Amino acid sequence: MGLGGLNPSRGVEQQIAAANLVADFKISDLKSQISDRLISHDTDVRAKEAFARAVLALQPDSILSALAPLIADMSLPATVRNQIAASVVDRRLGTLARPANKSANDTTANDGTGKSAHPTPLLVAAMQAIPERLQLRLAESLASDAIGAEALLGLARDGHVSPRLLTQPTIKQRLDALKSEAFSKQVAEVTANLPDENAELQKLIEQRRGTFLTAQSEADTAKRPSLEAGTALFTKHCSACHQIAGKGTVLGPQLDGIGQRGLERVLEDVLDPNRNVDVNFRTTTVVTKDGKIFSGLIRREEGATLVLADNKGKEFTVPLADIDERVKSNLSLMPANVAEILNEREFLDLVSFLLSQRQKVEPKP
Repeated sequence: MGLGGLNPSRGVEQQIAAANLVADFKISDLKSQISDRLISHDTDVRAKEAFARAVLALQPDSILSALAPLIADMSLPATVRNQIAASVVDRRLGTLARPANKSANDTTANDGTGKSAHPTPLLVAAMQAIPERLQLRLAESLASDAIGAEALLGLARDGHVSPRLLTQPTIKQRLDALKSEAFSKQVAEVTANLPDENAELQKLIEQRRGTFLTAQSEADTAKRPSLEAGTALFTKHCSACHQIAGKGTVLGPQLDGIGQRGLERVLEDVLDPNRNVDVNFRTTTVVTKDGKIFSGLIRREEGATLVLADNKGKEFTVPLADIDERVKSNLSLMPANVAEILNEREFLDLVSFLLSQRQKVEPKP
């Protein structure tokens, strides 16, 4: 059996489309072909990521699934990206990505009889090569089941990532859903004696407030926050979930008139989105009968599936029959790491744009 898009002479988009078909329809006869394309040095990195997802759709592995998106991240050293690709193809390498005391089908958390296994070199190399923004994304993926959660705990315990990563709201929510007393005890030990995060966050808010006021009063207008740049940043980073003046998506709160809140409250809402969360925009953690953990904003039930949205505004589904438990959280869907996603100048531009939105649009009857 063959699929034309897998031909290396085809364009990247065609190769990605072909890989998606293999993944969606579980075409196992093509596993050898997509594996060859994945490890080929001639394959574009964007197509490699799609081929990796296809291989993992045919032979799932939670930790490698978390690592797979990094294949297309050019900020990582090529050696790390190639290692991940090779691990997806070669299951002997793939097993090196999971804790040594876990099999591919073991989805239980550590039983407390000993410390969690040390993370593997592949996982360590990936975590050490990426910035905090991507560490958070990878950690969220790892925390989606017990195997990945245990690997994440090992990374923090051994000093490969900051233990504070385990306390991030989106991570903690998923770890708590494991409901393992022994695992929770280990997390508590690793995260003990961390500085008060609320104090650090408030310090950041106050620092950004001072920086904004200083920049706003610059005599040189070129150094002041830019409304034009802020508009572009809102479109790029925020409009997938928020709407202003009819532009964007109403997944999170509608933001017409947000400027009326004033500088301090806008800074709080952007830098600490979990501080004031409307009940209608709180996320839900869904635990499936086979131990998988999903988190997002419930959109609707559609036939036999529950439709949720992730923090990029992308919808995903979970079969209702597979759901064991739903837990409503106090967390916002909005990422809590905007200060890492945007540099300081970009942040000031975005805040300037938000503060300029003072006209509140009344909903049509």
